[in-house]
Amino acid sequence: MFNGKCAYCESKIIVVTYGAIEHFYPKSQYPDLTFTWENLLLSCDKCNDANHKGTNFPLDDITGNPLLIDPTDGVTDPNTHLEFVWDEMAKLASVYGRDRRGQIVEDLFDLNGMRGRKELINYRSQYIKRLLALLRLAKQGDSEVLSVLQEACQPGAEYYAFASIYILPHLPP
Repeated sequence: MFNGKCAYCESKIIVVTYGAIEHFYPKSQYPDLTFTWENLLLSCDKCNDANHKGTNFPLDDITGNPLLIDPTDGVTDPNTHLEFVWDEMAKLASVYGRDRRGQIVEDLFDLNGMRGRKELINYRSQYIKRLLALLRLAKQGDSEVLSVLQEACQPGAEYYAFASIYILPHLPP
């Protein structure tokens, strides 16, 4: 389902850390969902550790609905809640919450490396920087590079959210 990448940070599991089977609804709070297929996600052990998601599961005070974005629900567009920003001067690929749900995701998973996940933002930034360099080559007519970029713009690709914003619109149809 996640093509070997973390359901939350979109990093290839083998690149950033070991993988873990994550329970979207924590098994300690929702034991009846422990073995429900839709509740099981592939996650890197950083996103799933006690300093990040772990058993943290914020709920809306009024509705009781989860504030985390469920990557499997098929309805919620992460772009509604998260802004994916490439800073050309700093060469950084950052993720910012557009609203409360997005801010919770940004903070809980430390998507910008503010609480020690510097390797995540460094790796993601290097990856996007390489894609942008390839895009310049593709615009010069390099068909092999174009096929690499088209592959990087598929939903199963690492950091697809960034590629879909910064690369895909510039590719020929």
